Amino acid sequence: MKKPEIVEEVVEQTGYRKRAVAEILDAAIELITSELKKHRKVQISGLGVFEPRKRKARAGTNPRTQEALKLPPTWSLVFRPSVPLRIALTGKHPRDRRSRGQG
Repeated sequence: MKKPEIVEEVVEQTGYRKRAVAEILDAAIELITSELKKHRKVQISGLGVFEPRKRKARAGTNPRTQEALKLPPTWSLVFRPSVPLRIALTGKHPRDRRSRGQG
C-alpha cells in the first residue's frame, strides 16, 4: 500500500478532506523522521517501536580484492511490532509457549 492509498482509505473511514489527511500524514512522517535522525526511539501504540541502534566498528573484507577493511560505526533502524500487531498478523501471542512447540 502506498501513501496515496493510505490517504484515500483514511478519507473514506473518517470523512475528513483529502488535503487535510495528506497534510497530517506528511507532518507525522516528518516528525517521526526528525526524531529518528536525532537517534531517538519512536513508539506508536498498536503499531510498534522504531528504534535507531548504533552498530560497532568492525573488520570487513572487500569481496572483490579480499582486502581487509575497517568498517566504521554506523546507525541502523530496527522495527519491533507491537503485540496487537503480531497477534493480528500471526494469530498467536508472541509469548504463547504453544506457538514455539514447547507445550
